[in-house]
Amino acid sequence: MQKLIKKKGEVLNLFLGIALSKLGKFEEAIIIYDLALKINPNAADLYLNKAAAFLELGKPVEADIMFGNALNINPKKIITFWTDIHDNYIQQKCIDFAAAVIGNNIQR
Repeated sequence: MQKLIKKKGEVLNLFLGIALSKLGKFEEAIIIYDLALKINPNAADLYLNKAAAFLELGKPVEADIMFGNALNINPKKIITFWTDIHDNYIQQKCIDFAAAVIGNNIQR
């Protein structure tokens, strides 16, 4: 039961962070992602969302660190996640950034 409660907290924070990002509240979204990462520091989705928020804030160094964390956890997730959840603008921005970071061998 405790594990289920933690998972729900992680997911709720993920969705709250996404909602804040869509409203342009990127600093607040990062705070929420950090809360969720305390629950599950191995959640690639959280690092990807946090990377996107940093990109929107014009902080590519911080975004690079978050992409690196996500890649270390689940390399394939970086592409499939954006395809499933984010709009085309953010998705393309992150794919381009990922291509620059890990090379141009990313299949779309």
